[in-house]
Amino acid sequence: DNEMTVIAACGIGLPSLLRPMLILFLMVGGAVAAFSLYLSPLATRVAENIKFDYQNRSEISGVVTGSFMETRRGRGVYFVDRYNESRDVYENVFVYNGAFDKDGVVVANAARRTVDELTGAQFLVLEDGIRYEGKAGAPDFRVVEFASYAIRLKEQVRAAPSVPVKGWPTTQIMGSRNPRLITEWHWRIAKPVSIGVLI
Repeated sequence: DNEMTVIAACGIGLPSLLRPMLILFLMVGGAVAAFSLYLSPLATRVAENIKFDYQNRSEISGVVTGSFMETRRGRGVYFVDRYNESRDVYENVFVYNGAFDKDGVVVANAARRTVDELTGAQFLVLEDGIRYEGKAGAPDFRVVEFASYAIRLKEQVRAAPSVPVKGWPTTQIMGSRNPRLITEWHWRIAKPVSIGVLI
């Protein structure tokens, strides 16, 4: 308690002590406010969009050449030996599909992705290959040679990604009467305010 009296007796008033603290508060509090009110919600939204895009990717997006890859739903496997950039085609393609209690294997020399101009549907068009269908040794087992064979790439159609409240822009939650949004607003402003209290 006596330090403040001694400092005041030496001619150093309260404004002289508060000035460096105010500068510190403006620097640190500004950085914390930027993170709390803008950067953290933005990071949450970006993360949700990345997760949404990953979950809704097509069956062959993210192809790694030289590796067996499982399809998104786990009902099939595909293998691409290499990608020819000059021709924009996958070479030496193997596709296995085990849906509907019937095994299907397709082996092709080349494959390319195409989009139907009328419907917008995406297809993987395999060229110069053989399709094996059914159980080996069964009477309905079929072997079909083809010059061109199209496989429709199934894509999940979902609404826009659902972003949690902590990812909503601050301008969207300010002034709301919803208790959840009021709580989030108070949580965000509490961080820079607490810096001032601590200083």
